[in-house]
Amino acid sequence: MSGLIRFLAWIVVLVGAVLTIGYYAYADVWAVPTDDPRQLVSIEPSLSGGDVLVIARHGLPILGDLVRCVDPDEPRRWVVGRLVGVGGVELTLGSQTFSTPGSRPRSNTACPKRNLVNPANAEDVELGCRNEEFAGREYQSLGKAEEGGSTTTVHVPPGKSFLLSDDRYLHLDSRDYGSLPETSCHRILFRLWGAEGFTDASRRFNIVW
Repeated sequence: MSGLIRFLAWIVVLVGAVLTIGYYAYADVWAVPTDDPRQLVSIEPSLSGGDVLVIARHGLPILGDLVRCVDPDEPRRWVVGRLVGVGGVELTLGSQTFSTPGSRPRSNTACPKRNLVNPANAEDVELGCRNEEFAGREYQSLGKAEEGGSTTTVHVPPGKSFLLSDDRYLHLDSRDYGSLPETSCHRILFRLWGAEGFTDASRRFNIVW
């Protein structure tokens, strides 16, 4: 029995060592802060405050990735958004839509509506949800029905990344703070668990698209 216990102890130590090396070499673990109401609504419905995420440490993200980047206004904090434009890309932006030459996001089926609180006035807002596909990624985005509206063209500078919030209406993204240095952004890989902890099976061990 003592031999089995020693064997299991060595397995635990070995697995812990491998995970530690992997953590410091390849990935970071980050909990989404809950102290910024504007960011909290902007990351819905893909993420929520308190989510514990695995972030890639190396390599540049590609179009369609959900990413974490250094906050341009506070280097000790982070912003989150979907990478829709890289250096040299021309984007056409509507109030809640975007397109690039030769690649257009497509709405497939609808998903359930969401009610969120607008941080600007503390009022409830009902937002429609759609399943969207862009650059090989399928994800959900939120928006509010609006008629018409003008479009603008954005040329993403070399070495920069342009982000859009998955909540296109209550957003905090490059429409607010501009393009970001591409080297400040890393892909969000995985959700370990949500704010409710390990017991919440619906938000445990999810690949983040």
